[in-house]
Amino acid sequence: MLMKQSILSQKRLKELLVYDPETGVFTWITGLHKVAGTKHHSGYVLIKIDYVLHSAHRLAFLYMTGTWPHDTVDHINRVKNDNRWANLRDVTKSLNNINRKQYELDGFKNNKLGELGIHHNKKGFCVKLNFKYYGTYATIEQAREKRNTIRATAS
Repeated sequence: MLMKQSILSQKRLKELLVYDPETGVFTWITGLHKVAGTKHHSGYVLIKIDYVLHSAHRLAFLYMTGTWPHDTVDHINRVKNDNRWANLRDVTKSLNNINRKQYELDGFKNNKLGELGIHHNKKGFCVKLNFKYYGTYATIEQAREKRNTIRATAS
């Protein structure tokens, strides 16, 4: 989905919209503070400002930093309409592609659990992060605990 880069400034953006970094939602200042944007069939939220369509995740960068992202905005949890500030990062296209491939290889592409790093198979709940397998557990609670421990020690 190719968007035309706009000359939209942070000042103009903040005249029109309020962004909540905790929820990732933009709302219009005028009117009834309605939620801005619509979910595109691609999964991304699009917002039209001054006759130009913008991706909400790119607008979040402009709103929070005052500059457009340098390259690609990555949704860390891979959910295209989750525009919480903590879920967004400015990365190169090649890093974004590596992350996507890693995500798919780690078994999250079709993860019905909705649990990052955990997928279910016949043997139980598998924990796999950054191409590394950390075991299979009988319950999802055990798998979550292991995953959270791994992520906490990696930080």
